[in-house]
Amino acid sequence: MERTSVRSGSKLEYDSRKEFFKNKQKEWLDQQIREKKEREAREKLEEQVYAQQTFELNRMRFASSVILRGMLEDNFSKTKSDILKDTTTENQRLDLERKRNEE
Repeated sequence: MERTSVRSGSKLEYDSRKEFFKNKQKEWLDQQIREKKEREAREKLEEQVYAQQTFELNRMRFASSVILRGMLEDNFSKTKSDILKDTTTENQRLDLERKRNEE
């Protein structure tokens, strides 16, 4: 009878260790799954932040280029207007000088 109780004691210890390691393995797998989900969520957030930064940067670049283009066009228009005014003034002066020389 003693032999049976030793075997059943060994069996109980074996079952207990088996259950213990099974639980440890489950805990480890659960931890791995949790860490993977956290890593994926972090990576997704980083991608969203990067995309938002890129969007904002491109928006600012576009706005800056529109403003710069407008400033350049204004400057070009003013320069063109000044040149036309100077040309007209010079042509009038030359015309007046020519008329005086004809008299």
